[in-house]
Amino acid sequence: LQPKMTTLLFDNLSLLGFSPGNLDQITSVKYSLKTLPKLVQMFRFQHRLYLFLFDKIDPKKAAKDFKHLQELLDKSSELEFKKLLKQWLLNLRDSAGLPRLMPRYFVSPRLCDLVELFLCLSLHALLLDQQRLFGLSPSDPILAPAAGRPDTLGLRLLELETADLCRQAAASAAARSRLADASQRLGRCLAQRLRAIAVELADLQRETDSLREASREAAVAAGSPLPGRSAP
Repeated sequence: LQPKMTTLLFDNLSLLGFSPGNLDQITSVKYSLKTLPKLVQMFRFQHRLYLFLFDKIDPKKAAKDFKHLQELLDKSSELEFKKLLKQWLLNLRDSAGLPRLMPRYFVSPRLCDLVELFLCLSLHALLLDQQRLFGLSPSDPILAPAAGRPDTLGLRLLELETADLCRQAAASAAARSRLADASQRLGRCLAQRLRAIAVELADLQRETDSLREASREAAVAAGSPLPGRSAP
């Protein structure tokens, strides 16, 4: 069961956009599905993952509560973080469907405990994220089949995301159609304007030629020599 849960956790974190940042400050282990079990057992990584998930679940409260605990600089800050962590988990126990929080969760949790805990939190964060994105409520029928089924939930969320992308694509297609129509109208207007300018230029050319001819005739009538000819 644990490998499947680890895979689900990794997929959920990917859907949420989790990026561990610079892990060099914590470990030389690179973040991947294969290394996730090892990383999850490292408290510094747990700290980073908890902050990420809490920010997804309740951004305002997380920013307020953990403002001074973004980095754990000493034992005192670690103890303060664990105290706040316990409060958060107890508050989320029912809404996030967390397992029974045994004392070991806050002292020396086992790998399976951590994976299960993070999986529940990531599912809860995904639900809240999708509810906000698509305007759903926790009781929405589209989410009902997912109850207690992490794999089904992931599928339903991907279906929602795909539907949203289709709407965006349709909107983009409509926008492209409107842009093409506007471009055609602009092209027609520009063509009409160019034709009008061409007519004006032709009229000016005819008027210039007429004035030049009238000037020539007047010069001849006055006895002035034509251009290019010598006087007799």
